Amino acid sequence: MSKKCIYCGAELEDDALFCDECGKKQELAKEPEVEQKARKEAELKAKQEADVKAKAEADAIAEAAQKAKEEGLWKRRFRAGTKIPSAPQNESGWR
Repeated sequence: MSKKCIYCGAELEDDALFCDECGKKQELAKEPEVEQKARKEAELKAKQEADVKAKAEADAIAEAAQKAKEEGLWKRRFRAGTKIPSAPQNESGWR
């Protein structure tokens, strides 16, 4: 007995068409179970697809950030006329 009445919640035989407690027809119980299973499967699939998309976007952002960081450091160190201290300043200015 794993099936329950969709109206009163009473325990039913798996193949029961009517509830022994309230007497209501149980055919509607099969359709919502199928729909519920299909909905859960669709939600799971959508979540998995969203997770894959989010991971791909995060990877692309991380890659772009790393590339920008590398390019930015390169440009800052070798830009003409720009002084970037490689050590603390002394009294005469940059080393």
